[in-house]
Amino acid sequence: MKYFLLPIAFGMCIINAIAQPANDNFGSAQPITHSSTNCSANGAYTTVNATPDLNKGSCWENGPNYNVWFVFVATSAEVTLDLKVGGAEGTMQHPNMALWQSDGTTEISCVRRINATTDVQISTSSLSIGDTYYVSVDNYVGAGYQGTFTLCIDDVATYDDYNGAITIVHSANNCSADGAYSTVNATPDLNKGSCWENGPNYNRWFKFVATTANVTLDLKVGGAEGTMQHPNMALWESDGTTEIKCVRRVDATTDVQISTSGLTVGNTYYVSVDNYVGLGFRGTFTLCIDNTVSYDEPAGAILLNDIHNWCSANAIYSTVNATPDLNKGSCWENGPNYNRWFKFVATTNFITLDLKVGGAEGTMQHPNMALWESDATTELACVRRINANSDVQISYASLVVGNTYFVSVDNYVGLGFRGTFSLCANDEPSYDFYEGALELTDLNNWCSANAQYTTQNATPDKNKGSCWENGPNYNRWFKFVAISPIVSIDMKVAGAEGTLQHPNMALWASDGVTELACVRRVNATTDINITYGSLVVGQTYYISCDNYVGLGYRGTFTLCINNVSQTYYSYADGNWNTPGSWSTTDHSGPPETIFFPSAGDVAYIEGHNIMVTAPANVGELNMTTATANTSLTVSNTSLDITGKFTVTNPGNNLNTTLVLSNSTLDVDDSFTINRNGGTAIISATVNNSTVNINRDFTVNSTAGTGDNTIGISTLSNFNVGREFILNNTGGPKTSVSVSNSNLRVTDNLSYVASADNQVEVTLASGADLFLGRDIVRGAPAYGILTSSGNSNVHYNSGVNLQTMASSIGSGTGDAIYYENIIVENTRITSPQVTLEGPVTVNGDLTLTDGIVGTTAANILNLKNTSATTIGSTASYVDGPMTYEVASAGLSARNFPLGNNGSYRPAILTVTHSDGSAVIYTAQHFSQSAVALGYTLPGTIDKVSDVRYWRVERSAVPNFTDANITLYYGIGSSDGVTDPANLRVVKTNGAGTAWIDVGGTGSAAGTGTITSVNFTTFSDFTLGNAVGGSNPLPVGLTSFEAAYDGSAVQLEWGTTSELNNDFFTVQRSADGLEFQSLLDIPGHGTTSSPHRYVATDSAPMEGVSYYRLKQTDFDGNVSFSGLAKVEVGHNGQATFEVYPNPTDGTGTFAKLFGMGPDDVVEVSVIDLLGIRHFSTTLTSGGTSPPIVALPLQQLPKGVYIVTVTGGKRSYSKRLLVK
Repeated sequence: MKYFLLPIAFGMCIINAIAQPANDNFGSAQPITHSSTNCSANGAYTTVNATPDLNKGSCWENGPNYNVWFVFVATSAEVTLDLKVGGAEGTMQHPNMALWQSDGTTEISCVRRINATTDVQISTSSLSIGDTYYVSVDNYVGAGYQGTFTLCIDDVATYDDYNGAITIVHSANNCSADGAYSTVNATPDLNKGSCWENGPNYNRWFKFVATTANVTLDLKVGGAEGTMQHPNMALWESDGTTEIKCVRRVDATTDVQISTSGLTVGNTYYVSVDNYVGLGFRGTFTLCIDNTVSYDEPAGAILLNDIHNWCSANAIYSTVNATPDLNKGSCWENGPNYNRWFKFVATTNFITLDLKVGGAEGTMQHPNMALWESDATTELACVRRINANSDVQISYASLVVGNTYFVSVDNYVGLGFRGTFSLCANDEPSYDFYEGALELTDLNNWCSANAQYTTQNATPDKNKGSCWENGPNYNRWFKFVAISPIVSIDMKVAGAEGTLQHPNMALWASDGVTELACVRRVNATTDINITYGSLVVGQTYYISCDNYVGLGYRGTFTLCINNVSQTYYSYADGNWNTPGSWSTTDHSGPPETIFFPSAGDVAYIEGHNIMVTAPANVGELNMTTATANTSLTVSNTSLDITGKFTVTNPGNNLNTTLVLSNSTLDVDDSFTINRNGGTAIISATVNNSTVNINRDFTVNSTAGTGDNTIGISTLSNFNVGREFILNNTGGPKTSVSVSNSNLRVTDNLSYVASADNQVEVTLASGADLFLGRDIVRGAPAYGILTSSGNSNVHYNSGVNLQTMASSIGSGTGDAIYYENIIVENTRITSPQVTLEGPVTVNGDLTLTDGIVGTTAANILNLKNTSATTIGSTASYVDGPMTYEVASAGLSARNFPLGNNGSYRPAILTVTHSDGSAVIYTAQHFSQSAVALGYTLPGTIDKVSDVRYWRVERSAVPNFTDANITLYYGIGSSDGVTDPANLRVVKTNGAGTAWIDVGGTGSAAGTGTITSVNFTTFSDFTLGNAVGGSNPLPVGLTSFEAAYDGSAVQLEWGTTSELNNDFFTVQRSADGLEFQSLLDIPGHGTTSSPHRYVATDSAPMEGVSYYRLKQTDFDGNVSFSGLAKVEVGHNGQATFEVYPNPTDGTGTFAKLFGMGPDDVVEVSVIDLLGIRHFSTTLTSGGTSPPIVALPLQQLPKGVYIVTVTGGKRSYSKRLLVK
């Protein structure tokens, strides 16, 4: 205790002043015990009256000011110190703390104030057990900041230190709570990520045990997810210093991501999280981990299911956070930099890919793209950036249908060029190819929009024009069907018409190689023209547009064409082929005396009634009801319009009528009806006739009160080559009725309406609607489809994935009401048909071709009056479906079910006591019934390891009993060789025990089995009766591969086999492309377990992947999972574990590749990283050591067996049953 002398008049007096803290000096440090979660009492210590002693912490802004001292003896290598202030914990403000060696001057760690009342923390794992360490506590200079505080010590490190890393579980979509972690109080530890600009600064540590080879880590900040700014993250090997992947800040509040597919199952990996240097950037964050890989790698490539005129949402993808993977495109200037991966299955020989940036389509700059074979390394096509914001395109014409192809998207090197992008794909050839030539159908003095076309991204195809100086360079293709002998074609550039320079153009016959006319560049920006007068009407001709060689000359252009002859105007009511019905001047005459509209001409009908009673042709037809009622009647003949057909009622209270009777109307372009007002009607009647429209059929209704009606009846066919569009923005209702006729729409049936009850299609008796794509509605979902009288809606396509429109609509009555649905989609990829929402079939469901994919939200519902086929391997329901039963007595329902390529229908037969409606829901799962973990009854010794069915019933009290018929062995084996001993087993409601519900199989191989009656619903599967010999095939019990120092040893096991001809061992360098090494004969059909071994005596250096291809006697094949092996690290131990799975007894690890006196550690840990067994051994001979694993006391579950030797470790998963 110190004393102060105070001078006082008349003498001297000694006064005992306020005491200093007892631990004010290093020499009088307060002892604290280094133990678990040891905290002082609240406010137990103080800096009041403390004096400076020795040094300040290196990170403190000033001091020492009022530091007090503590001392402890280390009981472990780790320590965490918490200095707590604020509230009951203390009055001190702006706290600082430092940890020192025993001399009190050699600093170990330091932390400084965050603000006045925030706690600070030190954590480290570098102590030496038994050594003495000192802690100094101070506050920022200022007597007013002195005060009391609380001090806590713990003998374990926090996640501020590598050794205190928080364990996270490597599972699907596992996220922490929002803002759960923080870099506040964190100190630098080990290394910074190689891509970080600085650090380590305030890094935090996490670790996980890999359960798959894939991982995606998301570090989330901003909003509720965290206050940290400028986040950085790195992924490390188990040593915390060997970096696997790194990502650095994008900006202050953008999330960052790491994704990789190179993990080893069972190994431990570390994650460090930091932020850019700056105390103000520290803060909270959220961390997510997923056991799948993202599209940052080929293994996580996004599958493009629909590649027919498909585009992603705008800016949905991004190169931000992406890392380089595999190769750059051969034409790219650098890379790979930040490439993203996509893949697709070829449905035709063609693919056109558009990478779109700029504006709403994306912020990425300088885009690059490449197309690859299925190995993701053999390049097929490449395109590189044009400039910062120009889209790029790849067109390729030599795909193999059914093969898989990869697409990589990148940008020019530069973090600032990273950003979002959109992607489009089309399996039809683009106009980069002769085969994809754009068809010009409006030949009446038509011009494209300014600068609509471009030679950017184009590639050379076929020949150059004979007059061109070079080429073909970047030629684009167009085609048209001649409607008159004379054509004039203009290619326009410069100004608003285009940026292309030095244009060339040629006209070709239908083969695209026989030249008819040619024109070449005049100079950089002068338009060019071809006029040719010897076309043959009805024949197809091609146009190629190019520019002089030079990437800088590529650009946009405008194209114009005129191939019409004379223009005619209706003059009087009368026959089409009567000259007096027409005038070549205007509608007021004079009348024509010799000619009438024919091929190549343009005709206008206004205020007259024109009859077509003999075959007629015209290049373009326009009907306008402006001055009087206007009509066109085609009776017992044909009218061929080689261009557009436009009908307009401008709102003058006059009727527009179109009648086809026993006739054919061909429109080679679009057919458009416009209703713009008035109280009169637009009426179109198609009776026993055929209408063929090459492009769109559109009805636009904007104003008026009289309805627009289209009637298609009496064996008529109304065929639309593209979209059927009913567009109502405020006009009278548009109604289309189909009776005993066919309406075929190659693309979408589109409803566009501003309110309910504005657009309707009615399918009456005998009507068939064939959809090549979808029924499309807006939001709200206005539009009505009414079906009755045994009408059918066909989802009918060979190229498009289709979405079945939901029965639910918007407004007071708009809905999609299906009578019968017929599925006949033959597209190569599946599911060919999915659902927009719940779909109700009120009549029959016929499954001919195409898998129907459903979900719990988008479910297929069949009514009590419905009937359905049982389906086939080509067409079934993959997902849940419901079937209503609303009748008393016995009822049977077909469930045409399947899953993941396996068609397995079921028939449910139920007995009800009354006719109350009951909903039955059924689904088939191509998953193991064994894995459900249910106990077996005494009469059953095994259940299927490959499938089960789930059937549920709504809670209506009218159920008596039911039985079920299950189909087996269709397309793939279910292991039925002893049908007499095959049984149906089920669970009892939500129970976890199988119940034997009897039945016998109808045949070996493929057949059916019907249960006895039961009274509860749950899961159903196939079982083998005790004493029976049905293998009920199972997957491999194990497949292991290990390098023994000179060769790769492979071992696998089965518990039973069915028709197993042989196994093929296959090897791959990348896990994508495999080569076959050797065949191992199988055991045919057996219910006994078997072990197999094989040796690869010439393994590949480095990492390789092995798998098994299993071939049945009938030629069917299946594949195992992958086993990863690393070769080339001499002296490194590898091993195998057997048996696997195990019941915990008699389990061993056999080690390979150990040299004399090599030391390895064998350990068993769980998925949380908890160690349950560990032993160290030294090799003493030439035989591989065998280690017994004492697992008898472990709970059931998955464990990781790890062998560590030298600088590497190897792990395998072990299942304890």
